[in-house]
Amino acid sequence: MHAMPYEDDGVLTQIDDRSSKEPETLQSAGRILDVLLCFSKTRPDWSFTELVEELGANKSVVRRCLVTLLAKGFLKQSPADKRYRLGLVLFELGSLVLPNEELTRVATPLMQRLSKDTGSSVFLTMEEQDQAVCVARVDSPRPLRVTFEVGRRSPLHAGASARVILAYLPEERIKRILGQQLPRYTDRTMSDPEVLLAELRDTRQRGYAISTGELDQAVTAIGVPIIGRDGEVMASLSISGPVLDFPPEKIPDLIEATRACGNEIAVQLKKSES
Repeated sequence: MHAMPYEDDGVLTQIDDRSSKEPETLQSAGRILDVLLCFSKTRPDWSFTELVEELGANKSVVRRCLVTLLAKGFLKQSPADKRYRLGLVLFELGSLVLPNEELTRVATPLMQRLSKDTGSSVFLTMEEQDQAVCVARVDSPRPLRVTFEVGRRSPLHAGASARVILAYLPEERIKRILGQQLPRYTDRTMSDPEVLLAELRDTRQRGYAISTGELDQAVTAIGVPIIGRDGEVMASLSISGPVLDFPPEKIPDLIEATRACGNEIAVQLKKSES
């Protein structure tokens, strides 16, 4: 199954202030999360009886949650006092989240400024498991704008924000990704591997990607890479909006504004890591 695209390229949407419904949650998953959320700096360990009392839940339910969390490494149990503590899996997951949090913390105010300067929606995108994932967005101040949810995934070969990441991945990864099925979303979606390879070379040379109508016929986007201290692509920064907001005479200035913002994000990240 292919990821549903966003044309940060995303969905061209008239502003609608109606609130969306809360997503449903799996009851069993909710119970497991309730157990995990009992742990804190002030209460780092619990006995089985204490957890049952704290949660007000059936003993067998709490026991099944604990067995599951122990098996997956999210909890550990002391052989001496039989009390439960958080496992190293959570530390490992946290080490992945922290760099992303720092990236969004640094990028968000600069994205807000870029959106104000260009009138466009602005997106921060990262690669995960051969897909592009939106990790932050700033909506255009205009009534007609491009919008989609943070966390939404798209294929790496289509759209400026995704393809600019693909262009800077190691060559062996690019070849593997282009060897997979590459779906077409419009008649302007590039899905021929040879055509894409040429486009990726051009993207690296000029330092940005631009797309029009690849995921949505009415949308144009410009994406630039954010390069980390190690020289690898960390994320992409992109602006997007209706095609009419990107006339040819404005494109060079929009590219330069996006590139300058991406460079500033990279510089600020390096300072924060020092």
